[in-house]
Amino acid sequence: MKKLGPREAMLDVSGEAVDVPRPLLDIISRPPHRWSVVPRPKNPARFPGVTEYGVCPNCRERVPLTERLASLRCRHCNEVFDVAWEEQYFQGV
Repeated sequence: MKKLGPREAMLDVSGEAVDVPRPLLDIISRPPHRWSVVPRPKNPARFPGVTEYGVCPNCRERVPLTERLASLRCRHCNEVFDVAWEEQYFQGV
């Protein structure tokens, strides 16, 4: 996060500043300890044909989620974490 205002936050997304309304953010003081499950963006070039991808809580590596596994080993940092399937993101978007 680059800047946090009363109505929006400025995030660094792949080196670009992106303004996001605060109600869409879940701001926490420490990083998660489980894989975050993120719905596939429209027109995805990185994971074609995949409905969602996971973000490693340790190194932030992104991987396509093709199976509903309880835990997953990161191909980048080699750590194993549970997958947070029950957490819902972007419900209001």
